[in-house]
Amino acid sequence: MTEKRDLLKAPNLLSLSRIVFLPLLYLFLFARWPLPLFISFSILGSTDLFDGMVARKFNLITEIGKNLDTLADAFFVFSTAFFILYLYPGVMRDNLYLLIPLFTLFGISLLIPLIKFRKLMVLHTNMMRFSVVLVYFTFLSSFFIDITILLSIVIVSFMIGIIELIAIYLRFGDVDLDTRSYRIAKMRYARR
Repeated sequence: MTEKRDLLKAPNLLSLSRIVFLPLLYLFLFARWPLPLFISFSILGSTDLFDGMVARKFNLITEIGKNLDTLADAFFVFSTAFFILYLYPGVMRDNLYLLIPLFTLFGISLLIPLIKFRKLMVLHTNMMRFSVVLVYFTFLSSFFIDITILLSIVIVSFMIGIIELIAIYLRFGDVDLDTRSYRIAKMRYARR
């Protein structure tokens, strides 16, 4: 019953909206309706900022919320990558030399907690949060400018964030999903 109540809390509904309304973005993409795509993407992307803000301000942080936010981020980020690939295949091709190591690192970052802790984990570190904001900004910028270099920066940012995740998993083990950085994990979990 508690999990059901937790799911209906405002921050969790904001996270859930990113998943529920994502098909609408695909509709706008395939229908080639750039203005509705831009507006809807802006609104849905902003829910990522507000869900955490509301959860912290009103002390509504829950385990289900942390997991839902991670899931919503994953769906939204991978969809954004698809949108960029669909709209600007040349930009993705120009960044292939970075995308291959990125996906390799990402796979490793998923395998480590799966093998060590028997669960999938993606921490909400500051670097990963920054990278998600960058990917949103990059897609919105793509409506106005060439994003080839900006996408390279996003990919490198994600690689740095993923390397930090791997280091945290290997050094500190199964930590809270809201662990903000390696430094904070060291302060909190070093005595393990």
